[in-house]
Amino acid sequence: MNDAPDLDSPVGGRTDPDASVPDTPTSPGDTSATTVAVALDGSVQRLDPRIRRLWVVAPGIPLTLIAVAVAVVALVRDATGLVVAAPFVVLAVMLVLLAVWAVLRWRCWRWSVWPDAIELSYGVIVRTESLVPFHRIQQIDIRRGPLERLVGLASLEVHTAAATSDAWIPAVDEDLADPLRRALLERAGVDDAT
Repeated sequence: MNDAPDLDSPVGGRTDPDASVPDTPTSPGDTSATTVAVALDGSVQRLDPRIRRLWVVAPGIPLTLIAVAVAVVALVRDATGLVVAAPFVVLAVMLVLLAVWAVLRWRCWRWSVWPDAIELSYGVIVRTESLVPFHRIQQIDIRRGPLERLVGLASLEVHTAAATSDAWIPAVDEDLADPLRRALLERAGVDDAT
């Protein structure tokens, strides 16, 4: 058996197998014990698959509005059926491209929590590998936009001493976001004032 540390891990192979997000209620008034666990031992985490829909719908809404507006203008100007249909053909092509891009983007996003840092890896064309040490973390915010709330997702925004090293973990299940945030703040040694 080889006891040498795994040098490919960002912290030299050190792991804490007992680390997980503690049992917490899912809402402030809920006192039932709910187990929401994410391994905080360097295990690779993927984004929630629901984010793929958001990555298509968010840009798809304005594209649809533009297609409808162009079609209405074409109808008002007594354009032929082909000219009226063209914006919808372009819209369909754009939505297919957005869906493919969303799947690729989702497949490339990974994050891990090590005993002393958060590791992020993302990007389809330009790959970004980022390691945020816990001792640099000052604050972690939970962000839920209207579309995220609609599908039950949240994002964690990790703020550090230097704005250039801030991090973002999108597509966290909304029931997991607060317990994960608290566990990360505890690891960082930051009091949760909220």
